[in-house]
Amino acid sequence: MSQATTPAATPPAATTITTTLAYGPERRPVDVHRPRAGSASGPLPAALPAVLLWHGRGADEREVLAPLARAAAALGVLVVVPDWRPDGPDGGRADLLASATSPSTCCTAPRT
Repeated sequence: MSQATTPAATPPAATTITTTLAYGPERRPVDVHRPRAGSASGPLPAALPAVLLWHGRGADEREVLAPLARAAAALGVLVVVPDWRPDGPDGGRADLLASATSPSTCCTAPRT
């Protein structure tokens, strides 16, 4: 009886590209995860479906969503993960609204 072998899975980080940009008037950091061209998901289409992931109520915790964002991006999705501050005077509402605009308008300049 022969046993079938499964090829080793490529880690999502190897099949994705993450870029940190800035958004909104406060220029908060936002990570944009996308599939790498020619990765397991195949050639990139002209437009990718997009997903916006907000972290929980802790301030500036986008890194906790990085593994999920990379896994989704490896499947062919553009994933936007902004930091936001729930401790602001408006409870973070302005940050959430600014991050919900399209990535092409909210994420205009690299964060240094």
